[in-house]
Amino acid sequence: MGANTLPHRLERRQLLKYGAAALGTHLLAGCGGGDDALPDCQPLYDETGQWVSDTCSHGSGEPAPGYFSVEGRQILKDGVPFFAQGVCYAPQPVGASFASLPWGDFFIDFWDQLFMRDLPMMKKMGINTVRLYSTLPFSDINAVSGAAQSHKKFLDACLDNGICAWVGYPIDGGVYLNPQVKARVETGVKEIARQIGSHPAVMGFVMGNEANLSSGFSAAEGRQVPIKSAPGFWAWIDKLGEVTKQQAPEKLTMTCLIDDSMESVDYAMQFGGLPHIDVIGINSYRGNVTNGFDNLFSRFEESTRAHPHALLITEFGCPASTRNGTVAVELPNHAQEQADYISVHWQDIVKNKAVASGGYVFAWSDEWWKADDRTVHNVRPGADRIDQFPGHYWDEEWFGIYSIEPDPRRDPANPVNPGGSYYPDILTPRAAVAELTKLWTAPQ
Repeated sequence: MGANTLPHRLERRQLLKYGAAALGTHLLAGCGGGDDALPDCQPLYDETGQWVSDTCSHGSGEPAPGYFSVEGRQILKDGVPFFAQGVCYAPQPVGASFASLPWGDFFIDFWDQLFMRDLPMMKKMGINTVRLYSTLPFSDINAVSGAAQSHKKFLDACLDNGICAWVGYPIDGGVYLNPQVKARVETGVKEIARQIGSHPAVMGFVMGNEANLSSGFSAAEGRQVPIKSAPGFWAWIDKLGEVTKQQAPEKLTMTCLIDDSMESVDYAMQFGGLPHIDVIGINSYRGNVTNGFDNLFSRFEESTRAHPHALLITEFGCPASTRNGTVAVELPNHAQEQADYISVHWQDIVKNKAVASGGYVFAWSDEWWKADDRTVHNVRPGADRIDQFPGHYWDEEWFGIYSIEPDPRRDPANPVNPGGSYYPDILTPRAAVAELTKLWTAPQ
């Protein structure tokens, strides 16, 4: 299936024929549920203009609620333009790590206290979509079979709060070079799509995060070369998209790339255009409070002209920290400068909505696991100086629009108490929460 091709059973259906007023009403449509009811029944037509059915008919051949597609560069949900107002959501408790159970998957039923707390808060902010980094079909990340994990509570809660989720099996950049791990990933990608691909809160599946950063040894050249220059790498990413589409034909596929000034996108388009990938996500930390994303949108449009794809800014933001000597501290006034930086970049996304279909602020909450001691909110030794950031340093543990601290009733090193209970971390909003709420709940 091409990036702009409807699933086979819907090939003879045109897009919903909304009038201009209806399009305006639903431009920033959520995932339904909560107070955001699904759109009223609307007619479906075939390519000759003849009425076939309507969106309330979910019998043979008709899309159920939660059907996503791409038309040109526009993402559609249930036939209506969808603009993503999102956050990257990885609620790792203090003391947890992606390198151990539950392998970053805090969206299984056991962790419902976390997401049942957060999703209603997101709804009040105007968030209509979240991006996850780890959703596993089995409890062991290395497993290729077994009893399925349940993500139903999380997805149902998303639906109740009008929030859609990008989910997916975690794929590290170096996986492409390891045949054994590649095979396990292909199984995991297929299985998670099979398990949850029909849920109306699922927006789509992510095929890799910043895998274009990896490099491998080339015998032909006798040196390390970037994987992004290898045609086989892009063919594999596209294969994962095809496998996913076979299991979840009414959902989107996306690969998320680090912003390298579109060099990776140029390679991908040169090597076939990723026909089974609907959306290209760019994790971008360029620009400042003056120029936003600079020329990102025009370069993407130029690079994908022969193979148009929808675009999402799948990570953007900056740390809420600055330095007091060698120690990281929060920026003044609840990190107001972080809020200003995020606001400027969000407004740049909106200004370029003809090319981009929205963005995801990185991140919902701080991540204490990223630098040395997971029980300390610290900085990585030798952290890069980033002059365009308000606090001038790339402090990976400080990107949250919420700060976190462990509940005093538990051991900071152990998210789960010996008896099997747990206490969610304490969240404190930074200035960006109020700023984004203002931007995302304003009348359109």
